[in-house]
Amino acid sequence: MSRGGASGGSRGGGGGGMRTGMATFWRCNKAGAIPHFTQHLKTNPGDFNCWLFRGISYSIIGQNQNAVSDLQQAARVGNECEKLVANSFLQTNPADSFRMLKEATQKYPTDGTGWFWLAGSGNTPQAERIAARQKCIDLNYKYAHECHFHLGRMLASQGKHHEAIQRFQTSLGGNPDRTVCHIQLGFSLLKTGQIDKAKQHFEKATTLNPVLTDANLGLSKVYEQQGNHQEAHKHLRIWQASQDTRGQSTASGPPSSNPTPMQIPTSTAGGTTVLGRAQQSVIPVQTSVDQLGASLSEGLQMETRSDYMSVAKGPPHGKTTILGRYSASHGGPLNTYEKDLEHFNNFSSAGYLRTTPKNEMILYRWGGSEAGQYWTAEPHEGNEAFRQDAAIAPEWNDFTQSFSIVVPNGIELIEGLCAPQTVVTRGMITNSLLGRGCWQIFIPREVVKHLLSANKCKEKGDSKGWDEGIKKALKEQEKLRDKFVTELGEPPKVQWKQERKWF
Repeated sequence: MSRGGASGGSRGGGGGGMRTGMATFWRCNKAGAIPHFTQHLKTNPGDFNCWLFRGISYSIIGQNQNAVSDLQQAARVGNECEKLVANSFLQTNPADSFRMLKEATQKYPTDGTGWFWLAGSGNTPQAERIAARQKCIDLNYKYAHECHFHLGRMLASQGKHHEAIQRFQTSLGGNPDRTVCHIQLGFSLLKTGQIDKAKQHFEKATTLNPVLTDANLGLSKVYEQQGNHQEAHKHLRIWQASQDTRGQSTASGPPSSNPTPMQIPTSTAGGTTVLGRAQQSVIPVQTSVDQLGASLSEGLQMETRSDYMSVAKGPPHGKTTILGRYSASHGGPLNTYEKDLEHFNNFSSAGYLRTTPKNEMILYRWGGSEAGQYWTAEPHEGNEAFRQDAAIAPEWNDFTQSFSIVVPNGIELIEGLCAPQTVVTRGMITNSLLGRGCWQIFIPREVVKHLLSANKCKEKGDSKGWDEGIKKALKEQEKLRDKFVTELGEPPKVQWKQERKWF
């Protein structure tokens, strides 16, 4: 599917490297972390942890072959302790995996890597798991903050919220991006009557990752206790809507029997991917990788519920007004722009929105020409991380220049999450781009042409030329809208929740 000249938006912005990758990983955006890990590995091919965590991320999003390849590479570049840890993930027998982790701690007791992953194994008895986490803390292991998080979860499950709060706060001191830690801390603060502090952490969690709506459940409890029933009801509805698409919450209160993150279940995962989708090509060696990925993300459903929730909340930039919502079961206005639905298929199956700017807004794009149809609401760096996030292959767009354009109220935009893309050369798939977390804006080429003309007049101070250019853009837009209404009819004005059955 060609995205010629396309440009989308990266939820995490530009940049890259191990630090950005890990920050994105801890925000429960594993797919978004992969491009940053990839960028880091280009200049640091011997980084064990980068290979390991990219492999884990691949496993979580269901790309098992990539996961196995990365874990094997981690085993090749790691030290002797790290080799045992990486190979433990590739065992088909959980007992073998556990044995290798035990061997890592016995042979290399001063290396926190073995202790850290032993603590995460579902085969490790609870008392030994607690001791392993404390050992990581004593060794000042680089991910000791994660051990504090899990010890906090255990304490919270026992009703020891004051002690849990101390652990959660210590964890966040070492890793402020740990979204679920903010949520868990918020619930413990609520249990101890610290409502204002709880609210701060729930709000921080929604900023780090708005898809994790357990924070909205926490906010609903906060506002209820403050007597603000309208806000309480609003946040409760957001949380309830998410439950319809992903089942029960894992962070709606202190954890009990829910599997902890960084824990490999003792049962065999069989032939399904970590996302629960049927995967006919799964081979036995990938089983423990699936188990690892399924457990690493606390309640994987929190991250992998459909992109629907992101689209349902509306444009993340907040600069436009929604005019219509369209499902994946029909092309909506995009059906009239290209008969082969090329543009429709460039948006995720969560659907898309028809919007207009609230005020004049600036859109941005990278490409060889300013006359492209795909834009973003925020500027981005034209680097490899953005290319991966926006699912734009080099064959389609060389990212040679950056452009911006002013769009006034009344011009209609199509907004939504971009879909993953593949590059097909002579009938063979030669490249795959995830395109996760990318919010893109589409404007028909016929409209863009007049907007560009109007913008050039605006730059010269020619207000009359600006007005004439915008009138032409609106006229062209009306032609497309007439075609849309004639061919498909305006979709019924129904609530988004009712439309969800289309997904």
